[in-house]
Amino acid sequence: RPVHTMAPVPARKRGHQLQYESDSGRRAGRTQAQRTSADLVHPEKLRIADAAVLAGADDNAYIATRDLSAGTLLVLDAPERRNENEVEAGQRGAAAGGAADAESQANAHAVDAGAHDGSELKKLASLHIEIRDRVLEGHRFTRRQICLGEFVTSWGQPFGRALRPIAAGEWLRNAKVVEVLRARGVLGAAVAPNFEDYTQPLTLTDESFVPGEQLPLRINDAYFDGIVRPPPRLGVGTRNYAVLLCVSSRLNAFSRQVALRCATIAAARDGFDGVVALPHTEDGGHVETGAACNRELLLRTLLGMLLHPNVGAAVVMQTGADEAASRRGAGVCYEDIKDFAISSGRDEELRALPHEQVQIRLDRWSEQLERISDLAARLVAPLYAQRRSRCAPRHLIVAQQCGGSDAFSGTHANPLVAEASKLLIEAGGGALLAETDELIGAEDYVLSSVRDLHTANKFLALVSRFHAYTHAHGASAEGNPSGGNLYRGLYNIALKSLGAAMKRHATVRLEDVVEYAQPLLSALPAQSERGDGDEGERGVGYCFMDSPGNDLESVAGQVAAGCNVIYFTTGNGSITNFPFVPTIKVVSTHKRFELMADDMDVDAAASADRSAMAKALFELTLAVASGQATRGERSGYHQLQIWRDWVPGPPSSALAGVAGPETAVLRRRALRVSARARALPLFDSCGRL
Repeated sequence: RPVHTMAPVPARKRGHQLQYESDSGRRAGRTQAQRTSADLVHPEKLRIADAAVLAGADDNAYIATRDLSAGTLLVLDAPERRNENEVEAGQRGAAAGGAADAESQANAHAVDAGAHDGSELKKLASLHIEIRDRVLEGHRFTRRQICLGEFVTSWGQPFGRALRPIAAGEWLRNAKVVEVLRARGVLGAAVAPNFEDYTQPLTLTDESFVPGEQLPLRINDAYFDGIVRPPPRLGVGTRNYAVLLCVSSRLNAFSRQVALRCATIAAARDGFDGVVALPHTEDGGHVETGAACNRELLLRTLLGMLLHPNVGAAVVMQTGADEAASRRGAGVCYEDIKDFAISSGRDEELRALPHEQVQIRLDRWSEQLERISDLAARLVAPLYAQRRSRCAPRHLIVAQQCGGSDAFSGTHANPLVAEASKLLIEAGGGALLAETDELIGAEDYVLSSVRDLHTANKFLALVSRFHAYTHAHGASAEGNPSGGNLYRGLYNIALKSLGAAMKRHATVRLEDVVEYAQPLLSALPAQSERGDGDEGERGVGYCFMDSPGNDLESVAGQVAAGCNVIYFTTGNGSITNFPFVPTIKVVSTHKRFELMADDMDVDAAASADRSAMAKALFELTLAVASGQATRGERSGYHQLQIWRDWVPGPPSSALAGVAGPETAVLRRRALRVSARARALPLFDSCGRL
């Protein structure tokens, strides 16, 4: 297949720090009172399209695409000028907004008497937005006058409520952002929040529910060259690996050493991708500690990775301590994985996988390394003969994942991934959304097109369960945005969730909701597509998997569920990759792509033509699925982390100890969703869907 790429890759620029540039403009850091009449007469002018973007056409908040100094005039594009009357009305409202805004209004419109008359001021105001405070890249400023108590919106949804009248061009900030920027030395002590957080109440009811329409199959000439596993194994591989699976964390270092010894095995072998270790941090318990809280989840994930179509052979390693702990019900060993395969109906798949189980004695390190390396070499020998064959896209499932998000993840990277996933689904393939806590506040959008009411209720039940999960661990959903998220303009959980939800295209229907690492491949028997006439058949479509917001833990569950390609969107430039599934990294800004061109695959801001970019990403996906290496694969760097469920702490203080107006809203939402979920017979006695 031809090599596909999304954009020319410039040489990496060394010496750059991965942080936002400081404002070096001549007005940087000056207050309204320090601005001179010369600044007002000769302000910096920028086209609005060169300085800001709207998440939704009707939003009242812009997102700055660069640092903007106070006093900058943003020239409105022609469609914006149609709102001239609205702008003027907003300015009249701001002038009457009370003493709190009187000084900024006076400073904003104070000019030298000889420079402009009243008519010029009116004309200037109708054609420009004046930036009233320094606005960092990724932060929002008002499109027009916002009244006291009015919602501020992005993607057409509210994320905050004005604490006072807010003038057009004023930087929007809540208490969290003020705190974070002040701690980083970006902000002075006198700056106060001008909006409070708000999370949209859930509006879906049984009476209002309308099933979504399934996308028709439109693309019938796409294919990829995959690794077809013989029955009864399921799925089609995009890679051909042998894996070294540790049943617990005890053998992490050992597995890495074996992988290093086997590094030359894949050399000059076109049909084989290598031997890779799968170290992880879970279990490793002993008889005194009792069973891990996530034992069943761990078994499901380990089995899912073993049976993944990208795995051609495996060595399953354990120690005597693992086996002893398992006999006492406190650990995990290979026999537990076998028993779980039987109970979940996957025992035939496990028997069909070429694999060996070995017990490692750590008192004979060198001898054991030699023995396991030789065993791995024998297991991979038959894999050399496996060849790729033409397969329909219905055998592709892309994991939609994000990490290090910024304000442009929801306007550039995530919508691009959504558009490319839509093309894949129209070709018969599937996509898997995840990260339950990063969709709290965006439930209405996620469920705006769903297969049936039962599927919608399953999603809401998982949201309810996640609220209970965080509560049991002494936390709440409002703590989700990290300090880096806040610094980069993701003000609160509502804004972060709305941006994350943009990975689902508005026309794509949600087909199913599954547990963490629950397999999606049961309906897709592996077979070659040579002349079998099934190119028109559908795959799994668009699904959702329960997972935490930790991207490493989340993507491990998506892979265990059967995803064989990963879309990873990032704003800050996360360099993570998965050990045996290719990761296509999509970065949200051109500047960050240039800084990290060796590590990123796609510049989501390279063109304004999203349809063309989505088609290119779809073609890149087929090429990667056919064996083309991603930049992450060429780097050789990867990570694996399974969802850890810590021992719960006392839940009583979880929400009560969290201050802030959003807490009460989240508590009310959690109670409403929980009440709805309790009435639904969706979970078994163990709390599973």
